[in-house]
Amino acid sequence: MNQEDTIEVFTVLLQSLRNKGLKKTINLLKGEKNIEIQFDDETKFIVDSVCNEFDCSFNDLVNSKYSRGEKKYIIGFIVYYLYQFSSLNAIQKSIFTNLTKALLSTYKQLIFDLDKDKIYNDKYILIKKELDFKILKK
Repeated sequence: MNQEDTIEVFTVLLQSLRNKGLKKTINLLKGEKNIEIQFDDETKFIVDSVCNEFDCSFNDLVNSKYSRGEKKYIIGFIVYYLYQFSSLNAIQKSIFTNLTKALLSTYKQLIFDLDKDKIYNDKYILIKKELDFKILKK
């Protein structure tokens, strides 16, 4: 391995540490694959509908280090719709194991509070209307 290859390896490693965090990078280097979560049909429909609306893959969402910006709304929408069929505890244990129940509740509350601040949430209000039609009218 020459010096250029070594620099490239360390650059990719540093980028992985920034994007995924230390624990997930170590697991990746040890050869552990991302855990595939098995869903029932209703859960899969909700997760797929929300992720498609935001043009995001669920694996990217679950395996990312941070839940900022749009990702917190994606998680919020998933929890919001799943909460109608399941408890927050069950959602946390089965899907979002790396997030606390308090954080999931906060993200769910973002969706409940969309109408309170209509100026800043127009985009998410429209997405909620589309998802309500798709998921709740199913």
